Amino acid sequence: MKLAAIIVAATFAAVSAAETAPPCDTVALLKIIQGENGKACATSTGYSAAAAKPVTAANAAQVCPQESCQALFAEIKDAIQTECLALGVTPFISSVVKPTEEACAKFANSPPNCDTATLLKIIQGENGKACTIATGYSAAAAKPVTAANAAQVCPQESCQALFAEIKDAIQTECLALGVTPFISSVVKPTEEACAKFANSPPNCDTATLLKIIQGENGKACTIATGYSAAAAKPVTAANAAQVCPQESCQALFAEIKDAIQTECLALGVTPFISSVVKPTEEACAKFSNSA
Repeated sequence: MKLAAIIVAATFAAVSAAETAPPCDTVALLKIIQGENGKACATSTGYSAAAAKPVTAANAAQVCPQESCQALFAEIKDAIQTECLALGVTPFISSVVKPTEEACAKFANSPPNCDTATLLKIIQGENGKACTIATGYSAAAAKPVTAANAAQVCPQESCQALFAEIKDAIQTECLALGVTPFISSVVKPTEEACAKFANSPPNCDTATLLKIIQGENGKACTIATGYSAAAAKPVTAANAAQVCPQESCQALFAEIKDAIQTECLALGVTPFISSVVKPTEEACAKFSNSA
């Protein structure tokens, strides 16, 4: 009985409060909601105060850090300073303003959301596409380059150009996807992972290299000797006597040397000239005049 009485009393109090509160100034409220900040907030987050619904835990991470939404809430709070009924029913301060403030409290010092349009324009641009095609890495997932893929991604010129574009555009911390602090969680870890590759040579032109290796001389060399440059391994003392005198292998090495004239990383890891071409030349030197 006591519990029922408490519930009835609370309900009566709420109804009484609703009955005594005047209607909100709908014209003033709509002017704010349909203003520049209200439209920008709705466009970027989907939230509109026109429905007289508060921001909740479900959408707070997306809405609260948004500068346009923060400006909207400030305008509303400045205009609606005493309780009133929105849509003739909802006590606006207690049901919309205060719950929104509570939901946004933990985001009070959060950075704003990133400029998604600018970021996507870069990621989907020429360098972003080339980086993804060559390495599989895409900054669209808001994930950094890690030790696991750094050797493949960091030396790639298109990826380096992509990172430079991003760093130039995103100079202050912001939330990517409304959640991830982009500079501290993506940009800086990527820079750290790529630091050891700062002076690394670029990746080899895999298409050109494979065209040579899979060409007529490459196939003939493999058939005759079992050796294939596709593994990015040099000829050694163990197989030099078999491989080096073979004309198809000599022709293959000549094609490779003609195509790969500056150091590059084969398979994204192996410096091809210093680890494959030169050791092969050294191993084959004694067979250079062989019949």
